Amino acid sequence: VDGPLRVRVRSNVDDLFMNALRQTVSQELENARRKIEAEVQQRVEGRKEQLAEFKRKKEEEIQQRYEELQSQIEEKVQLVEDKKKELEERKKELESSLKDEIKDRIGIDFK
Repeated sequence: VDGPLRVRVRSNVDDLFMNALRQTVSQELENARRKIEAEVQQRVEGRKEQLAEFKRKKEEEIQQRYEELQSQIEEKVQLVEDKKKELEERKKELESSLKDEIKDRIGIDFK
């Protein structure tokens, strides 16, 4: 060998280090992503339960109010029916009374 001897040593330590670093960072990112997804899912489920309970309570309130109004309507209808019956009876009484009065005054019987 004439002249200076040049030895070039190439090490793959840099490559190994970079690969290990990439793998570690990727794993940490995946762990963080899973943790965030789990927390978001937990919060969403909690809100779903709250919303379902809110909906159930409101439906109960609406049903109760509906039943109250329905009862009031039925009472009013019954009052109207009773009044109608009363007026029809009164009408019959007046007609009968008028027929009797006409019969007494004129002598005509309306049967």
